[in-house]
Amino acid sequence: MKCPYCHIDFKSKSGFKAHSENCLYRDDPLPEPAEDNINLDDHTVKELKEICRANDISGYSGKTKNELIELVKEVI
Repeated sequence: MKCPYCHIDFKSKSGFKAHSENCLYRDDPLPEPAEDNINLDDHTVKELKEICRANDISGYSGKTKNELIELVKEVI
């Protein structure tokens, strides 16, 4: 499932629902990406941690932005 506002893919329906109701881009959606890959560099640390939570990725607490990006890329 993909968020219609920020276009992040979610593995679980509950993660998608929790995210989409509170998506930071709800009032100002991002344009559709030109390709399937989302540029994770455009996301804040808070958003990256939300992606980790929504996709049941553990071990993200205390990581830097670059470490979070690598962690998300490994799983998604």
